[in-house]
Amino acid sequence: MGFQKPAPLLGGGAAAQETPTSQQYQEKFQSLYTRFFNQTSSEESSDEDGGSGRSELAAANAVSAVSTASAAGVTQAGEPTDLSRQLHNLISSNSELGSRLLSLLLVSSGNAKEIICAVNKGDLDGLKKLDLKKSQLESQSPAYTEKELHEFKKVELEKRRKNTEASARFRVRKKQRQYEKAEKLKQLNAQISELYGTIDRLLDENKFWKDKLEDVNERKSREMLDGIKRRRLKEKEAAVSN
Repeated sequence: MGFQKPAPLLGGGAAAQETPTSQQYQEKFQSLYTRFFNQTSSEESSDEDGGSGRSELAAANAVSAVSTASAAGVTQAGEPTDLSRQLHNLISSNSELGSRLLSLLLVSSGNAKEIICAVNKGDLDGLKKLDLKKSQLESQSPAYTEKELHEFKKVELEKRRKNTEASARFRVRKKQRQYEKAEKLKQLNAQISELYGTIDRLLDENKFWKDKLEDVNERKSREMLDGIKRRRLKEKEAAVSN
């Protein structure tokens, strides 16, 4: 049975095959991530000691294996491939390549298409230049139109205008209350002064009538004493004449 021709992850080949999406790649290789994530650090250290020639060869093999397994999904004999074993061997030979493959297989950012194209071409330098985190943040950040931004600015200016008007009204009301309090205090002071004048006038009247009462009492007392004296004198004269 002949070999099947490897197909790229993305691209318009001669065969009319539908291009897999990043979500399909993510679902297909989700189990691989868990398996390769638990590799020991000793294997990664031994992998990092490999030369640049082996890295380029492993990268080319990885691209070819991933393209063949993802497009055809079968072996030379027409049986299902053990993709996890193939990727395990590739990752064991190069830890940097393995970490990048795992990141690419699970990518769901906005530049997934460019990343998969770079994998198909074996462009490791291009993969290093792609910023996955930045692309994910840019894809998650909402994009506003000029009209929406204008509306946001208009709403912000309206809020600021209302706050300014509210502050101005508050200052006017505060000054009005202060003026009313000052007027009321002035009125109360005038009333207090008037009451003090009334008190002084009443005290003067009280003193006047008190003096008058003392004069009347003194005059009546003298009249009573004079009457008593005259009555006793008359009694004495009557007793002497008898």
